[in-house]
Amino acid sequence: MDQGDDLEDASSSTTSKHFSNVWEYFEIIPVRPDGIKRATCTHSNKVLLYEHETSNIRRHICKCFGVDLSNKADAPPPKRICLDQAKFKEKLAISIIKHNYPFTYVEHEGTRDLHKFLHPDANPKCRNTVKKEVLRIYEREKLKTCPTEEEWTRIEAIAMFLKLFYDITKLFSRTLYSTSNLYFHNVYKNQKSIQRHMFNPDPVVSGMAKDMKTKFDKYWETYTMVLSFGAILDPRYKLNIIEFYLSKLGMEGQLLIEKVQSVEDGLRKLYSAYEIQPNVMHGSTKGPSLNVGGGKLCDDAEDVLAGFETFQTIAAAEARAAEEKKEDKEENDDDMGFSLID
Repeated sequence: MDQGDDLEDASSSTTSKHFSNVWEYFEIIPVRPDGIKRATCTHSNKVLLYEHETSNIRRHICKCFGVDLSNKADAPPPKRICLDQAKFKEKLAISIIKHNYPFTYVEHEGTRDLHKFLHPDANPKCRNTVKKEVLRIYEREKLKTCPTEEEWTRIEAIAMFLKLFYDITKLFSRTLYSTSNLYFHNVYKNQKSIQRHMFNPDPVVSGMAKDMKTKFDKYWETYTMVLSFGAILDPRYKLNIIEFYLSKLGMEGQLLIEKVQSVEDGLRKLYSAYEIQPNVMHGSTKGPSLNVGGGKLCDDAEDVLAGFETFQTIAAAEARAAEEKKEDKEENDDDMGFSLID
């Protein structure tokens, strides 16, 4: 049969192709170069032409399918939208990711009943299927969220910054065999780190450091003296370590002298209190051991104590000079006294 015999002109009442029920029975063929619109019958595969009207297609449906579309009782029910199984599986996996549901959620009877109610074509999924889908989504999305070089730099800076607080938290959380001489060193490290990160070129990092400094300053002011006692009692550092650290944090002049003196006075006062209570001093009950003078200072002890040896040398020289000056003054006073007597 000639193809022309299969083509019937389409003309009659205007109906949108998106809403007309004729498309329950015909499929639209992509428009060819000649610009003529065509559709094919899903039963007989007959090709019909149509432009703006579909009355000829309706007549063919009546003959081919025995359905009179002009009769509402004879018209087909609304077409059920076909379920995209792949999209359904993906959406199910995304809901598990967002709400942290267990994979067994998809195997719950109530879940499967709900899916069937929403769409009869919804195929039940097992936990392993959904787990694979979650991993597939993860692999897909991580390519989209790969940090830029600037973001990686920020992440590294924040990670290094917060690691110090993590380390000191672990140190302070030890309840037995604490190493008290390490406390002050690590608190100093954190204070110094905050000061350094306050000038980080990244506004996110510097802003975070400024906020933390406000909170940390309160802690620093409250516990500086108590934490410093353990470091002072370490024979490697003594009182010099306090002056060294405070000077590196920017304290100087008379304020530095008064701060160091207040720490020394506090330690002497504490010693005097224990000295008059021998039972407390020697311990009448068993308790956690306090290790002073041992333990690893920190991972970057060389950086933390950089310049301390020189500082000790200078401090010792200044102390000797002051002592010699004092002795000279006393000798001069004695000579003056003798001369006055003579």
